[in-house]
Amino acid sequence: MKNVLITGGAGFIGSHLADNLYSTGKYKIRIIDNLSEKTHYGDWPNYLNENYELFYGDVSNYDDLKKALKDIDIVFHLAAELDLNPQYKRFIDINVGSTALVFELINEFKFKIKKVIIGSTQFVYGQGKWVSKNGNIFYPEKRDVDKSWDFTVGSEKLEYTKCTEDQKVNPPNHYALSKYFQEKFSLTIGKLNNIEVNVVRFSIILGPRQSIKNTYSGALRTFCYFSVMNKPYSTFEDNLSMRDFTNVYDAVEACRYVLEKGSPFECYNISNSNSITVKKLGKIISNIFNSKPIFSKKIEWRHGDIRHAVSCNDKLLKLGWKPKHNLHDLIKDYIDWFKLQDLDFDRFIKTQLEMRNNGQIRSK
Repeated sequence: MKNVLITGGAGFIGSHLADNLYSTGKYKIRIIDNLSEKTHYGDWPNYLNENYELFYGDVSNYDDLKKALKDIDIVFHLAAELDLNPQYKRFIDINVGSTALVFELINEFKFKIKKVIIGSTQFVYGQGKWVSKNGNIFYPEKRDVDKSWDFTVGSEKLEYTKCTEDQKVNPPNHYALSKYFQEKFSLTIGKLNNIEVNVVRFSIILGPRQSIKNTYSGALRTFCYFSVMNKPYSTFEDNLSMRDFTNVYDAVEACRYVLEKGSPFECYNISNSNSITVKKLGKIISNIFNSKPIFSKKIEWRHGDIRHAVSCNDKLLKLGWKPKHNLHDLIKDYIDWFKLQDLDFDRFIKTQLEMRNNGQIRSK
């Protein structure tokens, strides 16, 4: 059996990944997590298997991480600073700094770690690749939201294409930049020191255990809160932004495929590669709640966000992985779980106001 360290392993994706790997009988699981107040409630969550080795600690702390890395064969580095809060230094310190520390400690103490897998994001692609009718390719950097939500050349509206691992990356904000720096650092230092590295770029992963506290949980969590509160959903842009919402069980299975079958120093999109609009997501949620989908008349957008985010998963499919869960069941499972949680409406409302006051969410 191989010893696996999952950083941030008490969280949403990390805990499901631990369960997936452990169920094969081939891996022993060690988790390091600082149980951040942003996500957790001060103690280890009860969904963690009693056979996991739990280390309370911070991945940016030398001694904590050194202790966690001892006798490990494989590292899944998933711990990260999320969201778009404007604490720029914090994103670099945690996302890039902790990654540098992983490789520093491996080198310093000659840990016999065979592979490091970095959890990144599809948002490193930024606005992505757009194509004109005559086949010209564009990688736009920033939208003029006062003119259009989409991208145009003259009067022609460009067509968005799914993101592939070999296309140009163009991080649009500090979070995405920190994740791309993390990728580049890991791949470069891994090659330099003969440590096998893979990068997995997650699409928007959904499912049970997704923190109802963390603002990064996004549209699904937010719309569920609004449904329970019987309030209109927020209108983001024209609600026609496309996202490839992916089931967490499919996502962690994909991570295992990358671990066991992935080629060294390659990036893999973790995505079901099927997109829906935010408007469609709202309709599905409201139907499950037996209510009518009502969107706010106030038009807002997230500062630094991108128009569409849909990743091509062909490279992952070639490893033999296939998604097994459809979107409707995914959303229903999440809502069933959501209804059982201790919902903090005051905190939710406060956070919504904070995001608007600090400029994360802006309006016309």
